Amino acid sequence: MRCGERVSLAPESRPTASSIDHLFSATFGSAEACCGRLLREMAAAHNLGEPDRVSDWFTEDFRLHEPGAPALLVGHEGASQMRARFKTLTPPINLEILDMIEEGDRVAVRWQLTASYDGRPFEQSIMAIYRFENGRIAEDWGISIRALWP
Repeated sequence: MRCGERVSLAPESRPTASSIDHLFSATFGSAEACCGRLLREMAAAHNLGEPDRVSDWFTEDFRLHEPGAPALLVGHEGASQMRARFKTLTPPINLEILDMIEEGDRVAVRWQLTASYDGRPFEQSIMAIYRFENGRIAEDWGISIRALWP
């Protein structure tokens, strides 16, 4: 079982909140832990300059919803376009998760990004909600501003 994967129980069984919590805990700690692990892995890869693993991180029909920004292609190509925006930054790069909240197949994250761009400091605060399917990001609703969180 992966985060964002739906769990089906036999119709005759009557799950309780504690039995569902136990099922998730026994399987992978929690849905947030699984999805959170993927988001932390993405941030670490970016901070270390490692290659993106788009097919591991995003679904084939991934969609980014970003108010005021031009629409990206759907799927892995769109995810690659989104990630390419970060590649214009120069080290030291620090993409940091400040807060993470999970509910069902969605995870909300408050990010902070610091780096350099054209030799000048670059600071950005980001708020994003991710929808997961089978352990990968299927949708991303995000907004950002060129300033640090207070």
